[in-house]
Amino acid sequence: MLWPSAGTQIPAAEARTALKKAVSLDPTNCSIVAYYIGIFRHPVWAPRPEDRLTLEETKQAIRSALLVDPDCGDMYDILYRISVQLGRMDEAIAWKIRRYELDPDNVFISCRIGSDLARLGFLEEAQPWLDRANDSGQFYACIDRTFFECAESREAFFGERCMAYRLGIAEQLMASDYATASDRERVFKYRQALYEAQASDRPDLMRRWLDEGLEWLGTDDPVAILGKNPKRLISARHEGLDLVPIFRDLGLNDAADRMLELCRRDPGDPEQIVWGMDNSLYVDAKHRSLSGNKAEAWDLLSRAVREHQLAPGGAWHSPDRWDLLFNRALDPLREDPVYGPKLEQLIEEYDAWLAPARERAAKALETGDWASLRTLIDEDVQIPSVSQAVRLAE
Repeated sequence: MLWPSAGTQIPAAEARTALKKAVSLDPTNCSIVAYYIGIFRHPVWAPRPEDRLTLEETKQAIRSALLVDPDCGDMYDILYRISVQLGRMDEAIAWKIRRYELDPDNVFISCRIGSDLARLGFLEEAQPWLDRANDSGQFYACIDRTFFECAESREAFFGERCMAYRLGIAEQLMASDYATASDRERVFKYRQALYEAQASDRPDLMRRWLDEGLEWLGTDDPVAILGKNPKRLISARHEGLDLVPIFRDLGLNDAADRMLELCRRDPGDPEQIVWGMDNSLYVDAKHRSLSGNKAEAWDLLSRAVREHQLAPGGAWHSPDRWDLLFNRALDPLREDPVYGPKLEQLIEEYDAWLAPARERAAKALETGDWASLRTLIDEDVQIPSVSQAVRLAE
């Protein structure tokens, strides 16, 4: 088993030994410890189970780091991600609130707290956290309550009001000067406008925005909308797959087919492993679904939901309820009389998986006590308690 790193390959055992040594040389460096944990918790970077940290090993590493520095934000981010994987969304929110206390000016932490509360169905309680992020002056810093209301059902999501809302977001994005100083974020602006407006009744607008982005990129190839950096054509499989239905909407079938081929995963390609942070079960399921391999797509999707993979950085995750309801890459499954009912059952299973966390979060919102939910590391470390963090959102 080889370990990929910056275009070279190192045996996984040697990589683990080297990282352990780095941690032992500087145990106060939380970034090194966080990197060590993140790498060896994830099946993309440590494909063999014997190469991965167990949950108990992970908890011990976190305990040791927090004994040195109880204000290490990286450790609380890891605790958040593990809690999500375990279905303990209430505890995930509690850890994220602790993270917020350390960095109250970080609007993305506020956004995450609000988003997670909304995902559990607490829209009123989520609103102050979402407002704090959206009032920061950073356009597109955080999705708002209307999005969550639209995402409550397929009827709402594809209703006239919600389609108009999403098209309005796309128009606002295009009318703004969002991230024009950054090549990567400028590409995001054009691409995200297409995502927001997909399935709208204005394909003319979508084609114009696509053409504007391609003109800036200096090409007429729609596939290039993934970005100027060639590495993104390898690493952005999840984004590329979400563009396939949009290209088909616009009659760009050749581009859709080429994008689908580009996003094909090749486990033998070290470049894809190095840069392929989104080589998750869910991304593979979307690829099989769009390719017409429904049986394999279903197998991968059901595994993705039940295994709840998270990338080390938390950016690419297992599908949540919204993905199961709305992501268009899964339409071939939804529209199939064999797999459609199975998909509905999977959504019900996902809801049941989160039900206990929803109950505990409701109690925490009522009492204001989030600190008692932080049980993942068994309270072996004295973690400073939340000082009425919920009040901060009021």
